[in-house]
Amino acid sequence: MSDTGPISIRWRSAAGFSLIETLTVLSITAMVVVATMSVYSNVRRNVASIDGNLDQGELPREILQRIAEDLDRLARPGFDTSVVVRNKLKNGYNISQLIIENRFYGDKPTTRPQIAERITWQSDYDPFTNTLILYRAHSGIRLEDGLIDRDQLDKEGQGIEQFVPLATGITHFELLIPSGDTLIREWGQTELPKAIRVLLSFGAPEQTDTGDWI
Repeated sequence: MSDTGPISIRWRSAAGFSLIETLTVLSITAMVVVATMSVYSNVRRNVASIDGNLDQGELPREILQRIAEDLDRLARPGFDTSVVVRNKLKNGYNISQLIIENRFYGDKPTTRPQIAERITWQSDYDPFTNTLILYRAHSGIRLEDGLIDRDQLDKEGQGIEQFVPLATGITHFELLIPSGDTLIREWGQTELPKAIRVLLSFGAPEQTDTGDWI
């Protein structure tokens, strides 16, 4: 597993309508949950669905559902949407980061864009458990909780982004972009990718007959 640089996708809707729609969980292999989140345009409709049989309980489903909702919600009419995906290797684990950012522009053409909302999903290595922790951070002008987010605004003014741990004990978290029959770890196009595939596992890895670990 090699290090991968940032993947940025930038898009502006001229028609005024946009949609990120989540499709189905494609497969479950030995406790590894694979979810495909497809991204495409539609008119005045928001759909987010995750379908699959999860032996791990509700936590994997909730994580995938939350990521899907973030992707779906931040694709808004009149906003400049940017998605960044990063993967790197750390202590034998794949570390992934997903940043979804909305910017908006004022009435004047020369107005500089402002960040309406930014959501970051970030995994990191936990040396105490030798597993991964998954964090989520939320910032920008549109905020979720009035009391907590006022404090968050003060921290943002100081250049501090607050990450909230959502899950521990993760053994694999990876973000990939389907391109034809292949899965790529980099995206250099200006438009949004057609899909973001999330691989999430809480189980111990198993070695296949080919020597691969899953």
